[in-house]
Amino acid sequence: MMKALATPAILALALGGCMSTSGDEGTVMDSLIGKDLVTKDGSYLTVNADGTMGGEIGGEPVVGTYKANAKQACSVFTSPERLVGREFCSVPEFKGDGTVVFNRTDGSTSPVYTIR
Repeated sequence: MMKALATPAILALALGGCMSTSGDEGTVMDSLIGKDLVTKDGSYLTVNADGTMGGEIGGEPVVGTYKANAKQACSVFTSPERLVGREFCSVPEFKGDGTVVFNRTDGSTSPVYTIR
């Protein structure tokens, strides 16, 4: 299990206002399913096919759900306490070096995540 020291910024992924796609159209999260998204400080988030995600930031467990469509992903969290009730919506920007950054709809940007 990975140790994590983190910032709430690891939770840049987002749920709530997004509608999931149906049919053959993919979502912005498809290539991240089953992968760990790891920040420079060791915090991580794992995206699951069932719309859940988990991980660890600052030694605290992260538990949440997400919905995605072809353009953006939105997430909400039930843990850690400081993130409960907050919604994060963003557009992932995949870099050619195996990393991703989430450009949030509020104008902020996530840390750089290495996709593992």
